[in-house]
Amino acid sequence: MELDQQRCWLSLAQQPYPIIREFLKQIVNSNTESIADSLIDSWLETHHCVINFEQLEHSLSWLGKKGHHLLAFPQFPERLKAINDPPVILFLAGDHKLLEAQQLAIVGSRKPTSGAQENVVYFARHLAELGLIITSGMAVGIDGLAHRAALQVEGKTVAVLGCGHDTCYPYKHQSLFRDIEEKGLLISEFTPDTPVKGFQFPRRNRIISGLSLGVLVVEAAIKSGSLITCRLAAEQGREVFAIPGDIANPMSRGCHHLIRQGACLVDHPKQIIEELGYIEPSINPKTLSDTQVTSISGLSNDEIQLMHCIERHPININNLVIRSGMKMSLVLSVLFSLELKQKISGSADGYFRRKLESSLF
Repeated sequence: MELDQQRCWLSLAQQPYPIIREFLKQIVNSNTESIADSLIDSWLETHHCVINFEQLEHSLSWLGKKGHHLLAFPQFPERLKAINDPPVILFLAGDHKLLEAQQLAIVGSRKPTSGAQENVVYFARHLAELGLIITSGMAVGIDGLAHRAALQVEGKTVAVLGCGHDTCYPYKHQSLFRDIEEKGLLISEFTPDTPVKGFQFPRRNRIISGLSLGVLVVEAAIKSGSLITCRLAAEQGREVFAIPGDIANPMSRGCHHLIRQGACLVDHPKQIIEELGYIEPSINPKTLSDTQVTSISGLSNDEIQLMHCIERHPININNLVIRSGMKMSLVLSVLFSLELKQKISGSADGYFRRKLESSLF
């Protein structure tokens, strides 16, 4: 986008949203998107709009840096452009091509249970390996885990911010912020100098759902931002998926409520793939491991072979012998070694399950 075009759209975005919304509707309804830039100046003059030039220059300075982009409404993906209240502009940092890719939003509690932590890592890894872009809001809890899990399997992830790019919020996610900018995409409708304000976060949720084919809720209370995202997704015609949980856990009630309202109950990533009708031709699903063997450096061949047989759900020694084709004595020896390396955990009754990397939590 040329400098003059950037100035036009940045000036427009400073105006009260109800007025801008009418302007965007006129652009769409009159099929004048291709000449929108030339209409903005006259529109601003007609409405006697006030321009904050200090903010405008700061935004232009930010856009002058490598990897930073400005996207205006006419250039949005069709999914986002079609929502009821689309943003006027988007500030992008990172791989801007990801905006057009097929995305799945993953949202949930900021204080997830251990089970929810395992679920989000499991789903995000599997779906990212299949080529779906994992989109979320970079909040603590489920959001952050979803982003990290996608990056860990060299997948792609998009974070929609509730403030400007100059601020990393939450502060503890600074390394994640840098990783996403380097390997994924950071998005905000707010100017780079916009500080953190509470009302901005529910507003960013419409972008998370608007960019995505569907929204997966891993764990959420009845009154939560995740359910706001799901309501917006339903209004936008997106698929809503929910993972059921313990009926005694108040953090599961949001998911159960969504399921009663018609959300799709899922307990495996492949169910999401099937519902979306998504397939990545370059990937052969048969080559993917449901258990996501990662970080296997330092393991022997026997350990790697047995790791492929151990899933998230407990499995006993007899079944491991059958699956692996290894002798019982060797299985016992390898299990002991894997426990010492904290790759698996065992129970007193002889069942073993995979442990997720603690670095994610």
